[in-house]
Amino acid sequence: MEPDPAYPNSGYWRCTACGFVRLPATARDYSDQYFADYPGGGQAYDADREQRAFEASRRADWVSANSAPGSLLEVGAASGYFCAAMQARGYAVTGIEPAAGVAASAQQLNGVHVDAMMLDQIHATARQFDTVCAWHVVEHLDDPRSSAAMLFDLTKPGGQLFIEVPNIDSAEAHRRGEQWLHLDPPNHVCHYKPSTLAHLFRTSGFVDVATHTIRRHIYARGGWRTRADHLRDMFRTGTIATDHPTRHEMLRLCARRPA
Repeated sequence: MEPDPAYPNSGYWRCTACGFVRLPATARDYSDQYFADYPGGGQAYDADREQRAFEASRRADWVSANSAPGSLLEVGAASGYFCAAMQARGYAVTGIEPAAGVAASAQQLNGVHVDAMMLDQIHATARQFDTVCAWHVVEHLDDPRSSAAMLFDLTKPGGQLFIEVPNIDSAEAHRRGEQWLHLDPPNHVCHYKPSTLAHLFRTSGFVDVATHTIRRHIYARGGWRTRADHLRDMFRTGTIATDHPTRHEMLRLCARRPA
């Protein structure tokens, strides 16, 4: 790896062979303070509960359309919006969140229990789930191979994995450089493009690995500003499609553990 010339002031390095981007020195923040001044929003994570619930519903629509109700683990569940959305769809949900205060708020805010727990802690329990989800978590983990291996172990044979991360290869990331909203050093330790994310989970044992990218504006609730942002994004990405193999800012992966 070598220093990435696209991000000279942020400290990221890039693999010249595959394009994987990471910080050589990690500084992870899993505390409640991370949610108190949520990156990109400038306010507490739960300040706009309708927005959080809307985001969760969009992700729940995708997962429920591509899986059957059963046991579900959300890694990085925050205060439980997605867990609540999936519970309403008939899934038996388990959420884990390292920020203890945020995890504790899930019962009061969303009627679900979220354990204050790290990925390696639930991995140590040897539990397995039909569906495993992680929304904007993997970019925070400084040992991708170990983390992917733990996610594999947590998925039942025949079970499915759903991931979403920022797309470092998006048109907006290239256009904005170090001003890109989702770069977010030092919180985002690793950055992925479709090929590097797929390679990580394929080499961890998952099969039927598929990636696509979506416009970040699908998580906005509407109004003239959202429509203007959507039109601007269409111009910048050069596509009218909400889904695209590579060009949009949000990168999704779906994979299956072999039966």
